[in-house]
Amino acid sequence: MIDSNSTNDKPEKILFQTHIAGMQFHPGKDIYRELLPGTQLLLKAEPSNKYDKYAVAIHIAARCMLGYIPGQYSRIVSVLLSNNIPITCFIVAVDTTVSVKYTPVTIAIALT
Repeated sequence: MIDSNSTNDKPEKILFQTHIAGMQFHPGKDIYRELLPGTQLLLKAEPSNKYDKYAVAIHIAARCMLGYIPGQYSRIVSVLLSNNIPITCFIVAVDTTVSVKYTPVTIAIALT
């Protein structure tokens, strides 16, 4: 497992840590072993998502979609985004020893 031990560049107001949901269904499944702790991720609300009106997609720069914020957190993240509350998402750890279907990427959502 690759883990970030340095706290110097992390935001101090972490709201929660979780995994990336549905990663095995998106292009990120092909690159997850290349992801590094500390990498900033982009969050994009998807209010027209047919499965969850609060869905929030997770992207790595302009490269590709990695997956989604898990359902239990999607509403809070969607509300924060829609209210222009400054938040950031970054990779905390990547477990390269497991298959992508076992949600190997841990992320954090933090207030900035």
